[in-house]
Amino acid sequence: MKAKKERNGKKMKKRNQALCVWATAMLLSTGFTPASQAIAVGNQATSTTNQTATSNQTQQANQTEEAEEDYTSLTPERAAELVGFPIHFPGYIPPEDDYYITGVSYAPKDQSAWVTFHAKKKQPIYIKMFKGDIAKESAGLKETTFSKGKGFVGQNKEPFGDRNVFLWEEEKGVIYLIASSEEAGELRKIADSMGKGDYSTIKKATLTPGFKSVNNLTVEKASEMLGVPIKLPAYPANGEPGNISYAISRGEEHVLIMYDTADLNAFLDIEIKKNSAEDEYNSVPLIDYPNPNGEMIPFQNGKAYTFKLKGWSLSNPELTHFNGFLWEPEEGVVYKLISELPYEELMKIASSIK
Repeated sequence: MKAKKERNGKKMKKRNQALCVWATAMLLSTGFTPASQAIAVGNQATSTTNQTATSNQTQQANQTEEAEEDYTSLTPERAAELVGFPIHFPGYIPPEDDYYITGVSYAPKDQSAWVTFHAKKKQPIYIKMFKGDIAKESAGLKETTFSKGKGFVGQNKEPFGDRNVFLWEEEKGVIYLIASSEEAGELRKIADSMGKGDYSTIKKATLTPGFKSVNNLTVEKASEMLGVPIKLPAYPANGEPGNISYAISRGEEHVLIMYDTADLNAFLDIEIKKNSAEDEYNSVPLIDYPNPNGEMIPFQNGKAYTFKLKGWSLSNPELTHFNGFLWEPEEGVVYKLISELPYEELMKIASSIK
């Protein structure tokens, strides 16, 4: 029993340290905070990921002697304790889209706090807060001035991709960095407003409207809610669903399975929805990593699509993307796998779903 609890704790640690770009989309429909911060950072699909650990999973982890705190869904007060300075929030977020805050995260590796705003039609706005040397951190950026004094603007490639950034010293030795596809002028407005926003007000005012989410489902119940039979992979042999959820947002519904793959030492998300494989593939925000960034391949008696999604991980800062694999096992039903696993493993998993 103790050994099983320890395995559960390690699975949770892996899951909780994984935020994903693709998860951003799942987040939009479920209202989850990315846990699969393997940060699983973007697709317009909303699950992640990731994707906060379910309360049931959290309870299991808490029962484990070696389990660690879930750093992907913190209160501002707890995040402030971990980083050693107050967490400030903006009073301004670009109004053109329905950005909403998903919570506060903490990255133990560099002892930084993160606040992320997601949107349905745009890439997220990331705000990183950490202690550091402003001269070192601003290297390569252009100096500018704003209401708080000196700031720095430019672009960073990883882990944000080719996004605009705005960097400044919020207080002595405490650096704030905003990364977004928004124009530099918008980032300046966000920086000007930092410290004027209230966390609870922002979160309450910007929750995605019209969504319904149900967690901790059985396969049978999830199948009933989606209206199609849900099939689980037989590979790897000891894999088991960590959480099965159903969500509907803006008329779109899906089932998300957060999978624990202990043998493969990786996280795996399986999203199931009613759609065609071609339409689903065309909705994926592909990244140029490398060219071509996605392709159609023969699979079983039909075709499948492989693709990459930009992402990074708290537990693996070198990670720059996640692999995706989607196909239509039956007409009108799409299965989409998102993981750090290589395509060869994703194909094995997909082949075992029958």
